[in-house]
Amino acid sequence: MPYIPAKDRPKYDVVIAQVPTLQSVGDLNYVLTEICARYLLDRGLRYEYQEDITGVLNHIDGEFKRRLLYPYEDKKIREHGDTAGFRELLKKL
Repeated sequence: MPYIPAKDRPKYDVVIAQVPTLQSVGDLNYVLTEICARYLLDRGLRYEYQEDITGVLNHIDGEFKRRLLYPYEDKKIREHGDTAGFRELLKKL
């Protein structure tokens, strides 16, 4: 994921901190959609810029899963035990 330098973050952090608590997935969808729309409104509707957005969203998805979702799922497997089917399948690897 392309992290920006720490020195460039405060100008965005100030704005992000002012966003009210998001109450639903619809709220999250709306905010992210508007940010993406703003990116296009500032640059234009070129294919390249639309691909920028879809690429970033795909990278965010992958990074979120890698950093949070997968470790969370692994923790839950350790806490509650794996399923019989997965235990059998993993023996075959």
